[in-house]
Amino acid sequence: MSYEFKYIKPEPEIYRFAVKTLNVDHENSIFIDDRWSFVKAALQLGMDAYLIDRIAPIKKDIETSSFVPRVSDLFDLKSL
Repeated sequence: MSYEFKYIKPEPEIYRFAVKTLNVDHENSIFIDDRWSFVKAALQLGMDAYLIDRIAPIKKDIETSSFVPRVSDLFDLKSL
């Protein structure tokens, strides 16, 4: 979808476009990606967002020292 739009992740406009197109609120959305910068952008917009990381232990964001919301696979989403 982003190739049709002039913005790309992690620009906030692409996230706004996606939720508007899907007719949902940011607060009622879940975003999952394997790139922390994309997850962080979604979190900053108020979305529930998770880093999918199948290998590494729980990570901390270097800038804020906060824990990075993460899942090891998509089956982890069932418990959220």
